Amino acid sequence: MSKEEKVTRKETGKMRGGKLKEIALSENNTFSERMRAIDLLGELGEDAFEELSDIASKGLTYSERMNALDMLEKIIKSES
Repeated sequence: MSKEEKVTRKETGKMRGGKLKEIALSENNTFSERMRAIDLLGELGEDAFEELSDIASKGLTYSERMNALDMLEKIIKSES
């Protein structure tokens, strides 16, 4: 088994989360692209908690920050 094949699911989620966070915070992407990246982060669940927190505090628009907060709320509620 190669080193790449040994990557755990959590590490894979973190790698995906990092890329999606880049998309969500880039001014070079459209509003729709950034919002979709935030939605996809929400689907990663708790693996993307840190990335969503960063977007909630640094998002380019109010809507993006609120979308990230909504995703965080869903993650927190699902843990309870």
